[in-house]
Amino acid sequence: MGCERPPVFRTPKIGGGVHIDPRNTPGYRLHRALSNLSDIDVDELDPADRERIDAVMTLLEQVSLLTNQLPRKRPTSR
Repeated sequence: MGCERPPVFRTPKIGGGVHIDPRNTPGYRLHRALSNLSDIDVDELDPADRERIDAVMTLLEQVSLLTNQLPRKRPTSR
């Protein structure tokens, strides 16, 4: 019946009653990007795409060091 409403995510109140979604932080987005890249099966990629993935992982790991986020494990050939 009709259109369904998307789920509401409950977040804790911070300070003056402002709701902060922990998934909407630079650290979380960085973690998700590194995690998603780590899940890629590099054996299925051509050499140019492997180089692109490696370059992006390197840049994200450098950013993670600057933002005090832990770097993720790089994808390996399976």
